Amino acid sequence: MGPLRKYYPLFLLGWIASVVVSCSPSQEQYFARSTELAAVVFATQTAEEKLRSTATPTPIPTPALPPTRTPIYPSGWPVIFFDTFSSNLNDWPMGTETNEYVENHWSFAGGKYRWEVNAIQDVHWYVTPNIKSVSDFYLSADLQRISGPEDCSYGLVFRVQDDRNFYLFLISDTQYYSIYRIYNGVWDTLVDWKYLSSIIPGGINRVSVTAQSTNFDFWVNDQQTESIYDPIIENGKVGVTMILHRAGDQAIFEFDNFEVREP
Repeated sequence: MGPLRKYYPLFLLGWIASVVVSCSPSQEQYFARSTELAAVVFATQTAEEKLRSTATPTPIPTPALPPTRTPIYPSGWPVIFFDTFSSNLNDWPMGTETNEYVENHWSFAGGKYRWEVNAIQDVHWYVTPNIKSVSDFYLSADLQRISGPEDCSYGLVFRVQDDRNFYLFLISDTQYYSIYRIYNGVWDTLVDWKYLSSIIPGGINRVSVTAQSTNFDFWVNDQQTESIYDPIIENGKVGVTMILHRAGDQAIFEFDNFEVREP
């Protein structure tokens, strides 16, 4: 099965082919959703209706192995998926895709997955590679905002079951993070925007999630941020995401060392 691409105009209903990042805590927040290779647009309520933060600001073997890091996953969990983006072995979206909401351009550059975004409207988008669904897992990736508004958000999407059911772990270069669940199309805030000094504005941030049954642990740059319980979504695919909040916003993001472990 090919990659999933999702995106959300935050005030329209409609279906269309497509991929994600989110805004700063002081900005309106957004919905997201996913579908299969023929990606679709899911209409969500406006950010004012759904989120308003009070914060101020088939595994495919590859020859590469993850870099040595301080383990933050259970001992003995092997790598089932690891991508250094030296080539597109794992069928990530590539090339340019344009519609009435957004222009996305995906490429490999310097051993990284590069995502250039021009928001025609406020937009939430995410992508997943060609990977099987997982239940218990460790997911981690190196993320960087190369350019664009500091108040946009970017991060990881996981347990993606369909266009209306998945989780998001987001950071902003304003040094805030948040965690959300979308279940049956309804957006729920699991952790509202919180300040985290270990987020490096404009730098490379290692963002990680461990899921064991109904328990989730979250890290940024190997610093644990949250440990939560949520029994709603049991399994799904994983990927990366972004949100831009205003028409005319342009941003570039890069992703590297996308790693998945499983018991």
